[in-house]
Amino acid sequence: MVSYKNSKDRNNTPARKAAERTFAFFLLVLLSHAIYDFAKEFTLNASFYIMIAGLVFFFVNDFWLDKVTEKEEL
Repeated sequence: MVSYKNSKDRNNTPARKAAERTFAFFLLVLLSHAIYDFAKEFTLNASFYIMIAGLVFFFVNDFWLDKVTEKEEL
């Protein structure tokens, strides 16, 4: 297993690619369920809020990890 700190090029690790594809899959599933439920009942359900929380969590962590690795490289 490749550790995050020892990885020179973290964007090309297989684990990173798998995580991004899994995230995209869950995003599409939750989005399709939220759209279906909104069209059916005209309310935002838990799938929508889970999707938004996952997006925020993903981008905050991505930003934070980029900052951490920049500091370690200096």
